[in-house]
Amino acid sequence: MEKKNGRFWARVAVPKSLQAILGKSELIEPLGGDLRTANRKHAAAVARLQAQIQQARQSAEGGTEKAPTEANNRTMTPDDKVAAAWLHYTHLLQADEHKRDAMPTPAEIDAEYETAMQRIEAGEGDARRHGVAVLNLYTDYELKAGARHFDHQNRVRRLNALRSAASAGDFRLIDASVEKYIVEQMLDVEQDSVEWRGLASGIARAEIDALKRTLERDEGTFLDTPTDSILKPTTVPVQNPARVPLQQLFNDYIKKRQMTGRHRDGGANWEGVIRSLIKFLGHDDARKITKRDLIKWRDALLESGMSAKTVSDKYLAAINAVLKWAYVNDQLPTNEGELVRQEIPKKLHIREKGYTTAEAIEVLKASINHISPLVSAIRTASCLNSSVRFSPIVSLLCCNKCYQRSGIKPRQVQPASIEIQLLIFSDA
Repeated sequence: MEKKNGRFWARVAVPKSLQAILGKSELIEPLGGDLRTANRKHAAAVARLQAQIQQARQSAEGGTEKAPTEANNRTMTPDDKVAAAWLHYTHLLQADEHKRDAMPTPAEIDAEYETAMQRIEAGEGDARRHGVAVLNLYTDYELKAGARHFDHQNRVRRLNALRSAASAGDFRLIDASVEKYIVEQMLDVEQDSVEWRGLASGIARAEIDALKRTLERDEGTFLDTPTDSILKPTTVPVQNPARVPLQQLFNDYIKKRQMTGRHRDGGANWEGVIRSLIKFLGHDDARKITKRDLIKWRDALLESGMSAKTVSDKYLAAINAVLKWAYVNDQLPTNEGELVRQEIPKKLHIREKGYTTAEAIEVLKASINHISPLVSAIRTASCLNSSVRFSPIVSLLCCNKCYQRSGIKPRQVQPASIEIQLLIFSDA
């Protein structure tokens, strides 16, 4: 969304291969002068502009040069409420299946526990350095071990919140789902209108019923039979949303980043990442990418021999950046790569850690400020003048000190003794 002369506009760049058909390098649509209204209309406007680009792409593939007409929103029908509820219900159950498949297995939980134990044995969890050091090493293990429990609790809280809100006519919790259906089906529905609230009511009821089914799955029941009367298999033809090419998303992302001085190489370092994902998926439609797809792609990269650091810092970083940018700019309805991560193995230390900065400073200060006891200047001068070695005389002096501490009167080192030492060393 852009602001120009006090007005807001939706803008979508046209791929170079389609500019000859559309006769433009970008498509724009006015959104008005009010920011709140513009934000509400932006997603639908972008969907209409993308539909024009999709029509142009189909025309190019069909060998015609006919420019597409602007896509117009259709009027909502009573069947749309039923269709929206059923689609939302089935989508939530499918998402729950994918999430369960991605949950940590008992073997993975045990492996994480062993890793934590090894790190503790290697000295990484030294409680003397930090009070919670040992607890931090258990964090990854606790998250994996409690993943199913935490997910169950989140769904229970979501169900209770939806029930309370829906009974009061408050549909803010499912605003995003309602807007998503309106945009994808290109409906002419205003925010908070009677039609909009009817659509929101159906979607809220569908989500409540779907959450009940997921809780039944937690207890081992997988019938998935809906109980709400609004949930019926739809016969309304659902309009498929326009395809969003992943390569085009990447190109648009790089252009935007270059405007701020980033990616001066034109994204050359990430080109191979995009090609790798497209080849693995077998398609380039970013709308069809799921979290499960990205997890499988990540695992395939690791199995091919690629290091975990490369997968994390390059491959996942590139895809996450592009998908996040597309989601923030309403190019995609969700960000499927948000939670896909790759842990980097921490280096095991074979010896105890060195000094901290504060400890090193204390040691250096002590070494600089230390002043050794001075030997008598007279005895030192005598040794130097006679060419005798200094260590025997110092030994005698040290013995005198030890005798004094023991209560025994020592024999003092006299100048004559020094002369004897001189004669001894002179003969040596």
